[in-house]
Amino acid sequence: MMANSGGHWTIRPYHTTGDGDQLFAVSTGRLPSTVPVSVMGAVAAEVVAEAIVRGALAATSVDGWPAAADHR
Repeated sequence: MMANSGGHWTIRPYHTTGDGDQLFAVSTGRLPSTVPVSVMGAVAAEVVAEAIVRGALAATSVDGWPAAADHR
């Protein structure tokens, strides 16, 4: 739930019918269990936000939908 906050930081408006706001998480089990859940959630939100920005900047345009890369 906290990781989903990263979407809110980068997509406005968020939670609309067209923003694709589905988030799936997978664990590698590498993080020590001593790390508080709130810290893991905060880091996850940052990772999600960064992934969305990187994806938007790497995207290419399609007919009628210019991409950020077209404006560099």
